[in-house]
Amino acid sequence: MGWKSVFLFTAFFVSTSPVLARDLCNEADCTRNQKIIQAEFDSHPGFSKEAVGGVYSGSCYHSLRGFDPEVEHFTLVLLEPNDTTGANFRALLNFFARPNPFLGLDYEAAQKVLDRGGSGHHPMELQPDQAYVMLRSRPGTIEYWLRTNGDTLYLLSAWRLDSGAMTSWCRLTRH
Repeated sequence: MGWKSVFLFTAFFVSTSPVLARDLCNEADCTRNQKIIQAEFDSHPGFSKEAVGGVYSGSCYHSLRGFDPEVEHFTLVLLEPNDTTGANFRALLNFFARPNPFLGLDYEAAQKVLDRGGSGHHPMELQPDQAYVMLRSRPGTIEYWLRTNGDTLYLLSAWRLDSGAMTSWCRLTRH
């Protein structure tokens, strides 16, 4: 589709240890947008089970060497029902596209996009105040914290890979 997308998810394993959400701005020099999303995430503890089965996309701001943290990027998230854990997490990051290339995708279209170039099906740990995903592999660890407020999904992530680190703050809207 010509999208400049990043996919680094498939070879990871999931942890089932409860992990509290972190204030990622305490670990990085945050921009105004990152601080706003962090504050919104902090002020909306909880993850609604109604979010499962939803398609979300929206703005992300990344702290990553070589990237301007003020530039808006886009992310697609699909939360699939899973009879064992309650939900699977799938995602695709897109850098530098304008406008949001994922806007308006329905569930089936999102699945097709993710099948072509997104992450695998990663079980989520549904905790009382958030959902959590930890992916581990030889190149490193990726952690995701998810919270909801109505049709808004807040997604924070910390990537610690052999090739470098990235921290992301995302505010996504349900389609």
